[in-house]
Amino acid sequence: MRCYGSKLRGKSCAPDHNNITYSYPLLYRLNFSPEVISSDIAQSFRAFISDRVLPIDMVTRVVVLTHSAVWKHRMIRDNPRAHKSRERASRSESAGRTKVEQDTTNDPNNSNSDTPLTVEFRILTHLLTIHRILLEVGTAQLATPPPPDASDNDLAPKITAAFRRMLPALRVASKWLVGNVGYIIKVASTSSEHGEEGIALRGGMSLFYNRFAEFYTALGVVFPLDRLPRLEAPLDEDIDLRGFLPLRGRMLGGDVADGEQPTTASSTGENLGDRSNSMRQNGDGDVHATVAIAEKVHPNEEQLMRIWDLLMDAKGLAEIEVRIIILQAWRSLIRL
Repeated sequence: MRCYGSKLRGKSCAPDHNNITYSYPLLYRLNFSPEVISSDIAQSFRAFISDRVLPIDMVTRVVVLTHSAVWKHRMIRDNPRAHKSRERASRSESAGRTKVEQDTTNDPNNSNSDTPLTVEFRILTHLLTIHRILLEVGTAQLATPPPPDASDNDLAPKITAAFRRMLPALRVASKWLVGNVGYIIKVASTSSEHGEEGIALRGGMSLFYNRFAEFYTALGVVFPLDRLPRLEAPLDEDIDLRGFLPLRGRMLGGDVADGEQPTTASSTGENLGDRSNSMRQNGDGDVHATVAIAEKVHPNEEQLMRIWDLLMDAKGLAEIEVRIIILQAWRSLIRL
């Protein structure tokens, strides 16, 4: 991985999971190559989760950070006040640049002349890349044979140590995908009209969906849905992400806006939304009661519940996509 500090810029760095976090703000800066930074983060992330360098909560935090980046940029993009604030910050930053740097930034042929939409495409492409890496490493872990002495009827030994660390992050990524299917499809339909970043985004989406299909096909084979325990109570990531706006109403037992119903894919397949509502009716007390139940579950059982929830999300996403295809076909017929 490259270093991006003032003294070590561009030089090779020893792998350090802190570099992942420190590099994210540089995606917004014009004097660094966002593509190179994103690629370095992705390569480091792949190595760290494959080699079990990152602790389980850090893997999830990297995914949460990408969700936060997309959400924050969308809020700023749609907020007139934020536009003015950004312009003032840009003028202040340009005042500190040398004349050569300013000429480079203002060059219309320079790819670093970013618009809010260009930056959004770039960050979204990076988010899909992080999600894709989780799927690719997950697929490789699913291909790892269980220990020789493992029973064929016991699913827990099939969860490798690396896959165990990834499961909470995979579940958080899945919830984001469920809640943003419409947004992704909308962006994909217009991305080719917006230059290189738009083309890169479409390519990233295509590759992501291929890996998505491969991962969930393998997951369903290794862990048949009918042999998995149902997720009946919030897990650690559900509690940790309560109030996290990019996933509002998606996590089990999470808070939703007044009058809003949770829209997890799990609720599409197994009426999970009704179960989540019942836990929220009497406030935090009920949530803590269900957490106490979850704490009594064996860690292996908890991981299998995560896998059940992942498969339910995939089932719900498939149903959503079928409805979208039907809707698009009706629109085409109406135009005729």
